[in-house]
Amino acid sequence: PNSRGDSWMKVKMEDEMEVTIVEWSPGAGKHTGKVGACTVAIDGKVVGAFGNMSDMLRNDMTDRRNGSLKKKYYGKKVLVRYQPPLGKGLMRHCRLVKLIDEKT
Repeated sequence: PNSRGDSWMKVKMEDEMEVTIVEWSPGAGKHTGKVGACTVAIDGKVVGAFGNMSDMLRNDMTDRRNGSLKKKYYGKKVLVRYQPPLGKGLMRHCRLVKLIDEKT
């Protein structure tokens, strides 16, 4: 009573959804001069942002001339994982799962 034993494990629900990249934020620290995070939307409504990109993807997404997001990534569909519920229409702890190849 009144305490959690060592054998208890906290499990949080997660959900996945396809969203579209609409904006970006500049990186800080070791990511200075690169894309730091990407803001995502569903049907034009901003619902979250992710910043958990690999260094290789972050470098590919960043325009070397000015550190901004390359034009080819605006409107790009991505699969993200987040913690529901969508309180006030926003995703909690939004994380990139993968880029969606629209050619298939």
